[in-house]
Amino acid sequence: MQTIFNNALWSSSLFWTLVLLTAAVFLFVRNKMRMDVVALLVMLFFYTSGILSINEILAGFSDPNIILIALLFVVGEGLVRTGIAYTKSAIQFYVLLKTVKLRYSFI
Repeated sequence: MQTIFNNALWSSSLFWTLVLLTAAVFLFVRNKMRMDVVALLVMLFFYTSGILSINEILAGFSDPNIILIALLFVVGEGLVRTGIAYTKSAIQFYVLLKTVKLRYSFI
């Protein structure tokens, strides 16, 4: 028997994809959960909902751009933990203030 719920919006893969991606963006912005945990949860929900197969989910890890982004996260965290990032930003902030002060000292 056909009902109006057979072709409802919430039975669509597109609807659930948009819901999951909106939730992921919201969790990324709130920054209460770690980014990698959110990404793994989204992958798990895509698999359990049947939108993607396990081969489709894991196929993204073979892309060199994904590996590059992951390595940039590792390098960035290393720079923060060693203090190099804070030192470099302090130096750049000092140079910026000095430049702005020199620029507006002639007015």
